Amino acid sequence: MRTIKFLMLLGLFLGLVSCNYPLTLHVDCGDVTGLIEAIDIANGSASTMDTIELAKNCVYELEQMHNNTHGNNGLPPIQYLRQKKRE
Repeated sequence: MRTIKFLMLLGLFLGLVSCNYPLTLHVDCGDVTGLIEAIDIANGSASTMDTIELAKNCVYELEQMHNNTHGNNGLPPIQYLRQKKRE
């Protein structure tokens, strides 16, 4: 699963993958790195209706600061629907 996410992310950043259909990205229980990757993939996707599915009854413990956009954050900023439509 991690390899697939990495290849999709790499393809999106290199412009090799252009998908206008909504993505559903699954994140394993407790996989904070996978959650960050899923957010990055969804933010880079051409679709405005992507879904990130988290594991049920699970905790994602954020132990490191990812960025300081709008204060200290453990996850990347999420592009909202209206922001993606402007691009």
